[in-house]
Amino acid sequence: MIRWPRCVAKALLRSAGFELVRTHLGYKAVLLPCAGEGLSVLDLAVHSKLASEKDFFFVQIGANDGVRADPLRPLVLKYHLRGLLVEPLPDMFVKLTENYATEAQLQFENAAIAKQNREASLFRFRIDAPIRDCDHGVATFNEEQIRRRARERRVSEEYVERVSVPCLTYDDLIAKHGIKSTTLLQIDTEGYDFEVLKMALSSRVLPDIINYEFVHLSLGDRLASCQLLAEHNYSLFHSSFDTLALHNAESEFTDAV
Repeated sequence: MIRWPRCVAKALLRSAGFELVRTHLGYKAVLLPCAGEGLSVLDLAVHSKLASEKDFFFVQIGANDGVRADPLRPLVLKYHLRGLLVEPLPDMFVKLTENYATEAQLQFENAAIAKQNREASLFRFRIDAPIRDCDHGVATFNEEQIRRRARERRVSEEYVERVSVPCLTYDDLIAKHGIKSTTLLQIDTEGYDFEVLKMALSSRVLPDIINYEFVHLSLGDRLASCQLLAEHNYSLFHSSFDTLALHNAESEFTDAV
């Protein structure tokens, strides 16, 4: 069972409109007059690890341009976190390195994570497609998924293009960059997230924290991913699009206040 520091528990309760107060019977959650600001469990998990671990290192699979819908960017810039960012699309990879040009502690890899080291096809919208900015960051191994999105956006499927990209297995990625331990693994691969998760959990470097996008997974894969994480002794926290997993050996924090 996870025991959060009392300061973290207070922050979580405040985000839901409650205050943690001491009474003669112990601690009690009291409803506040108005709800506080929403908090990210990922941010809280990272802050807790930074407080107890100096050698923080993250691996981000599907880093895109390092800005678009990126939950790690504010944390990387604020704390100058060390990490490896992996992005397969060549144009996005150039933007990624440019957008982190001031963060010399970061490593980069222009590849997709797959089951074999080989060339593979990703499917994406062309740069001139009349779509929302967020859709320009989408790339997937599943051609039908991107074509379905084109139909949903009422955009011609002629705007879908195939891009050949290099692939690495997760184990070879870790070995190539000499990674001995991983504090945080962030995964956003537009439906391939469960496959990356399985590779990471079977590797020699088990992450303390895993945050992955589940929204494009089938119901069966969503359930299977949760079961697999539970078998590896992770506790899970679900948001609208992502699941955050904390390894129980790393998440039994002491009372910090």
